[in-house]
Formats: sequence, C-alpha cells, structure tokens
Amino acid sequence: MQLKKIVNKKPIIAILANLDTFEQGILAGSERIYVSRDYVRSVLKAGGIPLLLPIVPDFDVMQQQIDAVDAVVISGGQDVDPQHYAEEACTWLGATCPERDAYELKVVKYVVQQKKPLLGICRGQQLINVAFGGSLYQDIAQQFSSNALSHSQIHERHEVSHAVELKEDSWLFEVYKKRTIDTNSFHHQAVKALAPGFRVSCCSPDGVIEGIEKVEGSFVCGVQWHPEMMTEHHADMHRLFVAFIDVAHASIGANR
Repeated sequence: MQLKKIVNKKPIIAILANLDTFEQGILAGSERIYVSRDYVRSVLKAGGIPLLLPIVPDFDVMQQQIDAVDAVVISGGQDVDPQHYAEEACTWLGATCPERDAYELKVVKYVVQQKKPLLGICRGQQLINVAFGGSLYQDIAQQFSSNALSHSQIHERHEVSHAVELKEDSWLFEVYKKRTIDTNSFHHQAVKALAPGFRVSCCSPDGVIEGIEKVEGSFVCGVQWHPEMMTEHHADMHRLFVAFIDVAHASIGANR
C-alpha cells in the first residue's frame, strides 16, 4: 500500500523565491518575497505541485524546507556576486542580493547531499556553476565577445530569440531527441569556467554556454534561458518541465 502511495504521489517542486524592496508608493521601503507566476503555471501544467520557498537565514530551517519537498527549481533574478568566485565586481555588474546568494548556495549543496533533483533557470544555472567551483562572465558583451548574440531580447518573453545546439551525450538531448531547439533569452551573464564535475549540455551559436549538467550522482541541470515563460506557447518548453517532473517522480521512492 505504501509503495502504491509513493508511485501515485505528485512530486512537490520547490521554487526558490526572489527578494526585492518596494521603491514607490505606500509600501516603499518594505520587502517582498515573490516569484513569477510562470514558474507556478509551468510546474502545475507538467504534473507537479509547486511550493514557493522564501529566503531564510537559519540553516536548520532551510534544511527542513528542502526535506519537505521532492525537487527544487532555482528561479531567475539578480546577478550572482562575483566574490563567490573570487573576482572583483566590474563596471557592468548588475544588481546583486547577498541574502539570496547566501541562501541559495547553501540550498544547492544540501539538495545535492540529499540526492534530490535540481533544475536551475537563468540565474539558477549560474548559481549552480558558482556553487560547485565555476565562474561567470559578469557581462557577455564586454567580457565574452563584442560579436556575441544579443542575449537580452526586447520582444515578448515567450517569443524565440535564438537557437541552442544540444550535445548528444546530454540529458537535454534525451529529452528532445534533436540537435537544435529555439529559446528566448534574458541574461547578460553566463558560465565562464565550468564547475568541476559538470559538462556542457548546449551552447548558443556564438559559443555562450546555455546548459550544464552534473556528470555523476544526483540529477542537477541548468538552462540559461527561461522555459517557464514559453510553456504556454512552445511544446518544447513544456516538454522540459514534464521531463523534470518525471525525474522528480522517479526519485521519490529512492529517497523514501
């Protein structure tokens, strides 16, 4: 009976929330914890149970947050502070959030320790890479190449910006069974030195790393684009969330 319950259980997918401060109006100066509704809709549509996790400073509380869920999604947001990969901030660095960096770096390590699936989106991929010893381009146009594609599109969030080319030995290739998919793009930072124990799963035509995954151990994958913004209009992006929910579902029995 217990095995049947586990098999039929929808996985609980934690979505790590962002932290921001209201700048205007009656709430000016107060903080809010939030995440784009696209993440919630995408997890629901793919068959998971979304649960938003707020940033907390207490390590024991963070552990109990993660113990209560089956898999974790790191959402997009601010730049990762370069102090976490031993670099000084450059002129082109955007806004950072020290509290969020500290919390998510601990979350990533604990999630992997607990062997729970982890998906990083945009900033999430960058944070994963830094957590395991990699580094970032603080600004693609200034540090990667002046001939790089535009990675910060100005058209609608669900519209395609550029293609990415998948590596045949990657999880993403297993999901899509094709070499190229079309993505949106909303970032100015990217993976520079790849973290030890990871491999590149896809790149954009200009060579920017668009996907990474852990080689051994528990499931860890990062994508540089925002699939959650595209799931309502592009079947490929819905397929990515379905595949991640499948991984989460398969891990439930193993972690019980």
